[in-house]
Order: sequence, then structure tokens, then C-alpha cells
Amino acid sequence: MKKPLQNIILIIVIIFTVSVFDVKSQITKIGFELTSDVKRITIPFEKYNNLIIVPVLLNETIPLKFILDTGVRNAILTEKTICDLIEMEYDRQVFISDASGTHVISAFVASNNTLALPGVKGHSQALLVLENDYLKLKNNIGIDVHGILGYELFKNFVVQIDYDDEEIILHDPEYFKPRRSYEEFNMEITEGKPYIFAPISVDDSTKVECKLMIDTGASHSLMLSTESHNKIEVPEENIESVIGRGLGGYINGNLGRIAEMRLKEYGLDEVIASFPEGDAYLEATKNDERNGTIGGGILNRFTVVFDYQNNKLYLRKNKFFNDPFELNMTGLEVMADGPHLNEVTIHYVRKDSPADRAGIVAGDKILKINSSNVENMELWEVSELFSRKEGKKLKIVLQRGEETFKRKIELERVL
Repeated sequence: MKKPLQNIILIIVIIFTVSVFDVKSQITKIGFELTSDVKRITIPFEKYNNLIIVPVLLNETIPLKFILDTGVRNAILTEKTICDLIEMEYDRQVFISDASGTHVISAFVASNNTLALPGVKGHSQALLVLENDYLKLKNNIGIDVHGILGYELFKNFVVQIDYDDEEIILHDPEYFKPRRSYEEFNMEITEGKPYIFAPISVDDSTKVECKLMIDTGASHSLMLSTESHNKIEVPEENIESVIGRGLGGYINGNLGRIAEMRLKEYGLDEVIASFPEGDAYLEATKNDERNGTIGGGILNRFTVVFDYQNNKLYLRKNKFFNDPFELNMTGLEVMADGPHLNEVTIHYVRKDSPADRAGIVAGDKILKINSSNVENMELWEVSELFSRKEGKKLKIVLQRGEETFKRKIELERVL
């Protein structure tokens, strides 16, 4: 089982909704369906950094891995070289800007594709193919990930995500009945994305009823916009940090603990929340008027059921529910690098963190941690070492240019 990483990396995709079907395509099958006469199908998934990675077969030819993401509508392929390999034809080229309008990327629309998961097949699927790998999913996650799959799968099934057993169960909506052990929430679907309302206690005396998007494609626990409500403020005890990645690169902000998030009978205390700075997040959310986003750091603590057809969300806590919310205690954010993704490069060092005080800088490569070669470790294992126990000492061998050197870091809980 892949344990959730503790580094804060949020994948934000500003999705362009395209209309791709012409008149001819209307006579063909459209959408996902079960490939056998059953009422439900179970699909194993891999879990990395609180993200759900599922196997996808593209056009019955190329086996790929996609993130299952309730935050996107159209499926996205991040590596155009795959399409070049099978000589995929495109309908047109589009240009997509982020919410601030300052970064523009090029992509291509390809319609009438098939996307198959074990026991499920999607017909006449539109793909948004990025001209370049702007999102660098595989580097952030540490395995080959080729795309993102969202609304088109969720709209046809009741989707049950079991983070404990790492399984997705797709139910035929006609036969699904929720168990009494689940907490039921009214869910709003806007432009293919799911929202619920839940109270947030920013501190012991300030409670705010928040509209929150449920985003399985975000690895953070909770993101809140201080611009969306006058009572949502960055906690006094906070740290400045990189909190995510967008089309234009890394997103800066603050991290701090809120007193409580309440999901009916489930109370989550001392949740680490991300507070983005600048106007980009506010611009991205102004159309849906949300206050923030619930990500995988919270969803991972439940079995989650999405019923888009009946506008219902169901939650039941699992064995991860009482795990404390923690940041990594080194101040290092790392990425997988190299042709085999078995190199680890530091891409960010938090100011005044143990790593910063030890003289480690962005761009350094980690070769060993406590005598273990990182090339034999997965990225989640490296990041897990950074969050293990306050006071634990790590001996790290690094490379900077042609120089190899050693540093000692003592893990420090900063929030």
C-alpha cells in the first residue's frame, strides 16, 4: 500500500470546456458503460500523495495511467508524444490561459477516442492533448502518469472510492442503495464539478459555513480563499510556502491550522489548510462562488461515494480518520527526475526550515538518506522519511554540480 506523502503539492488545472461532437458522432455510442451484464465493477487503483491513479487503455492500443479527478470535465493527456506514436488526428488547436490570464498554453482537441478501464469502456471520448508536459505529473508523483480523467466517468456511475483497500467500485445507478453507516450530504454539480456546504471553524470563536469543491485530483487537505469571506483569515501561526502548481508554475501562499472542519458527525481537528496568495485562485473560483476546496488529504480518511445523478455524496470514516495532519518536517519539497524517475531533486526549500539552516538549496540532488540510496526508493518513501517523527535526525548525502557533500537535519514540527 502506498502511504500518503506529506509534502504539499496541489495540481491545479484550468480546464477549457470543449464541444467536440459533430452530427455524425451522434449515431455512435457516447459515454462510459460496463462491458458485461453486471450491477457493479471493482477496479484496483494506486495511491500516491493522496491521488488516485487508475489504468486506462487508450484506443485499445496504449496502456496508460490517469489521475481520477473530480475537478476536471474533459479528459486530459499530458504527453503529446503518445498521440504522435499512434498518429492521432486532431480536430483543432486551442490556447488555454490560467485564471490570471498571464500564462497561455497550447493544446489540441481530439474527439472520438475510446478510454477503457478494467470492465468499463468509454466511447466517443474527447481528449485535450497538451502540446508540452506543462503539469509534470510524473515528476510530482514519482511514477509515469499520462493524463487526467474526470466528469465523463462520474456522470454515468455511482462511484465508490475506498481509500483503505485502494479500490474503486462503479455501481449501476439503478441498483445502488447507500448503507446506513454512511453520512449523506446534498451535493451540487456545477459545470461537471461537485460541491458541498460544510462549517469551518477557523479558530475557536469563528465559524463559517463554506461552499467547498470536492477535488480528488488535489493532494492537499483543505484550501481556503481569504478573499471569499471576511471571516476566513490566515491563522496567526502560519508559514509561507509553495502550496501548489498551476499552468504558469508554482503557487505561493501560507499554510496554517484551522480549529475544526465539520462533516456532519465527523469532526476533523487541527486541519492544515492552504491559503493561496494573489488573485489567481480568486479568479478561478469566482464563477462558482466557492470558499475553497476539499482535497485528498481529507478524502483519504473516508470511503467516499459520489452519486452525481441524485446529487448526493456519502462518507464513512476509515482507519486513516484519526491520523494527525502533518507537514514534512525538513522544509524540503522534492521531485522525481531522470529518465527512470529514480533521481530525487530538491525544487523548493522553505525559509528558516531545518534544511535551509543546513545550507541545502533548490537544485541539489539527494543521493542517500541514512545510508539508503534514493535511486532504490520511490518518491513517496523519500517524502515519508521527512515526516516520520519530530526530533529524528536524518543524514543526507547530496550532489550540487560536481560536488558531493553531507548534511544532518533534525526533523522539526513547525505547525
